[in-house]
Amino acid sequence: MNFIQVVLGVTGYRQAGHFDKNCRDPRGTQERLLRRILELNAGTEFGKDHNFRSIRTIEEYQRAVPKNSYKDLEPYILRTTEGEINQLTMDPPSLFATTSGTTGTPKYIPITKSSRRDKSLAMRLWLYHAAQDHPKMFDGQILAVVSPEVEGYTQSGIPYGAESGHAYRNMPSVTQTVYAIPYEVFALEDYESKYYTLLRLAAGKDISMIGTCNPSTILLLARKLNEYKSRILKDIYVGGIDQDVNLPPELRQELESHLKPDPERSIRLEHSVGKEGKLLPRDVWPNLALIGCWKGGSVG
Repeated sequence: MNFIQVVLGVTGYRQAGHFDKNCRDPRGTQERLLRRILELNAGTEFGKDHNFRSIRTIEEYQRAVPKNSYKDLEPYILRTTEGEINQLTMDPPSLFATTSGTTGTPKYIPITKSSRRDKSLAMRLWLYHAAQDHPKMFDGQILAVVSPEVEGYTQSGIPYGAESGHAYRNMPSVTQTVYAIPYEVFALEDYESKYYTLLRLAAGKDISMIGTCNPSTILLLARKLNEYKSRILKDIYVGGIDQDVNLPPELRQELESHLKPDPERSIRLEHSVGKEGKLLPRDVWPNLALIGCWKGGSVG
């Protein structure tokens, strides 16, 4: 058992016990949580419009607040992006997570200080149970693939960006110590340079867990790994990053300062290519113990 497992084990065990206790009374737990949310946000415009102060039960909430689509909430969100306060939440958003926009205009999901805290607790709980089921997941490093947390700013100066980047930067600090890829790589604007650099760095490391939101990203990694194989194997051999890769000089210097020539690894992977006809993730990361990604749902 390594240091990360010890830390997650201690904090996670306590949190898991609290979670399990709440699960014994799901109705009571949900009612207490609902009352707390209503009390905290009764003074918001949404709370006033739906008379939060008079709601006492789940059934009353269901009658007072019908099912909403993003379009129903959009006026409150847009006013918040313009600088108006207390629209959806009393806790002001510190970030808007944006959807990919594949079905239309990107949607803005408010991220508040309290939602950051809740997400961190949920991630600790997930990591604790994942480590219980997959004890080798922290034997190596974590390869996560995310988009930039901050991609721009609203009219009122609130940043907006990717939920995945936000999650990456708000994982438990002990987990961040085994990240294989510095966050700065994900902020690269050039698509090919970003994915080449990511895979070049990861191919030289012992990866025991891959984490990303969308499972299609994992398929993309596999395709790009094989596409870049000749360049990656050469870079591993000499301990550098291909000079044709478009990297800011200071970032290149920082990344290459941590790289060393690894002819043995390069030759081993070359043999795998000769045998399989392509470079496969299982050959590059034979100790991969867990892939974490979503299987359904949405960012909202």
